[in-house]
Amino acid sequence: GGESISMAAKRAKDWIESVDRPTVAISHGVFGKVLRALYAGLPPAEISAMEGPHGSVFCLHQGAVTRFDHPPSHGQEV
Repeated sequence: GGESISMAAKRAKDWIESVDRPTVAISHGVFGKVLRALYAGLPPAEISAMEGPHGSVFCLHQGAVTRFDHPPSHGQEV
C-alpha cells in the first residue's frame, strides 16, 4: 500500500501548476523531495538521493530551490 513516487509526482505536478501566487506549503519529507525535484527539473531517479533533513525550510522561487536550516536549539525546545 501507499502512494508510489510516480503517483506523488503526478500530485505534485498538478499542485505546482495550480499555484498562482506566493504560497507557503508544508509537507512530509518524501513528498517534499518529489516536489523539489519536479520544480528543479531533476529526473525521478535522483529523488531518493536528495537531502531532506528535519527542521529545514526550502524556498522554491524562479526555478531555484534554496534550503534554510533551523539553527540547533542547544537543548531548548523551540
